[in-house]
Amino acid sequence: MTEPLHLLIKDDIQTVFELIEVRKAIETWNAYHAAIRAKDDDIARLDSSIESMKSKIEQQISVVEDDANFHLAMAEATHNKIQTHLMFSIYDLLKESLGGYYESIDMQDIFDQHRKVLDAIKKRDPDLASRRMRDHLDYVESRVKEFFSNDVTPK
Repeated sequence: MTEPLHLLIKDDIQTVFELIEVRKAIETWNAYHAAIRAKDDDIARLDSSIESMKSKIEQQISVVEDDANFHLAMAEATHNKIQTHLMFSIYDLLKESLGGYYESIDMQDIFDQHRKVLDAIKKRDPDLASRRMRDHLDYVESRVKEFFSNDVTPK
């Protein structure tokens, strides 16, 4: 199932925007439910992902893997096996879709946005966590549009 999607991502930039659209639905749900259901070890894993990202940013090393791992850890913190499976199914697509334009994104912005999502999860505020995840993905979408010189707009 992921191979045809992988080819779509490579052949049609519009599909990248469709993936972001789907991520908004899935990941705002993830953030909401992670804020309600996350256990201490889930919070620790999210913290670890954030700290790894911070360290790599300071060393000017790619954080693509840490970014994806943060999103996967948040999915696992929902404690919904189906939801987690869906996120792991698009994991490679997530890295693939980020890889091409990642250099145009300010990694400090991404780090700060992830930190805000995690802070909302730690506060057990599902509405805030969901809203912050939506803000993060809106930012990603805007940067992708900018990367492609605004030639491509979602339908």
